[in-house]
Amino acid sequence: MKQRIQKILAAAGVASRRAIEEMVLQGRVSVNDHVVTRLPILIEPGVDRVSVDGQKIRLRGPRPDRGAGDSPRLPVEMVYILLNKPKNVYSTNVAQGVQKLAIDLLPDDVPARVYPVGRLDSQSTGLLLMTNDGELTNRLTHALRRGQDLSGNRGRICR
Repeated sequence: MKQRIQKILAAAGVASRRAIEEMVLQGRVSVNDHVVTRLPILIEPGVDRVSVDGQKIRLRGPRPDRGAGDSPRLPVEMVYILLNKPKNVYSTNVAQGVQKLAIDLLPDDVPARVYPVGRLDSQSTGLLLMTNDGELTNRLTHALRRGQDLSGNRGRICR
């Protein structure tokens, strides 16, 4: 089933949906070796070939255990990085002015787009988990608010 290119590329970690829209309008996106500059663009993961700035983006079709309308199975390898965040570094991926971001401290060869799990203010130092695993991020950030058990029967998060 065809889906909007912004949704597919955002889920693959290329950029946000709005940023992908801008990339399309700037002529930076190709579908099946043709540069596209107008929206909407519908693609079928696993069938259509998509490139951004000349770099091929690997997409797969839907999982066999899902219906045709469900989200595609993405080829993204889960990445987990533990970063000792220094003082005066922001734990966000969106800069507001001239700020040093935690993402800027990572090497260029990180194999996926990662983001911080939770927040540390700029003056705080300490361990910051960065990942592309949305399910883990959701479990950790929501469990902390509700005091949920994340480990089965092994323990409980306490406040």
